[in-house]
Amino acid sequence: MPVLSEGVVMQDLTTYTESDALGRLSETAARVTWTNLQVTDDQIYLYKDFGVGYFGTNFTVDFTFDQTASTQNASYVYFMGFANALNDWAVLITGTDLFGLEVIHQNIPNRVQLWIRGRANNGSFSDDGSIGYTITDGTVYYMRLVRDNSVGTYGTVYLYIYSDAAHTTLLSTLTATLPDTMASFRYLLPVMSYDGSSSTDTCSGYVENINFPSLVNQIFPMI
Repeated sequence: MPVLSEGVVMQDLTTYTESDALGRLSETAARVTWTNLQVTDDQIYLYKDFGVGYFGTNFTVDFTFDQTASTQNASYVYFMGFANALNDWAVLITGTDLFGLEVIHQNIPNRVQLWIRGRANNGSFSDDGSIGYTITDGTVYYMRLVRDNSVGTYGTVYLYIYSDAAHTTLLSTLTATLPDTMASFRYLLPVMSYDGSSSTDTCSGYVENINFPSLVNQIFPMI
């Protein structure tokens, strides 16, 4: 497993566990790919259990994302989710502290939108502008997701979106202010199905090169 710098290890996704009865997912060491993931797919997700409270109140996760294709109307994918239970997004969002990222290919207007999404102690949140960021299918984005509980009453989540692996060209920053206290997390889910619509729309894409450059007050294990 490649070591990026002292104590920082690229995640080996072949050590993660699938819930994938429909065969939508495939993994290499660096990448999880989903193919024709449908809005109605039930309990399709990839996860790893890092142990209770591993992802504390402050942390940073770097990764690469590309939605390679999607159908226009209401295709959904959820990715880079943090939770204390396991299921698809529609179930988790109703019963546990959770946050992650959502991409939807909307119909009117025709655009592919990226948001921060989550739930904190019965209070949902999204990025502050409720507009999100318009992405282009087939474009690689280099992302940094940060949780900082020192900002705001209950903490803030930031998503920094870059066009390059060196993180020098910033395309956009999404910000979500937590509406209530939110627990630490044990599970990382690099991809999750939605399972919340009757639509047959699909999307394909991947998350790649997940690493943890900063987990405040955490010791980096050689995972």
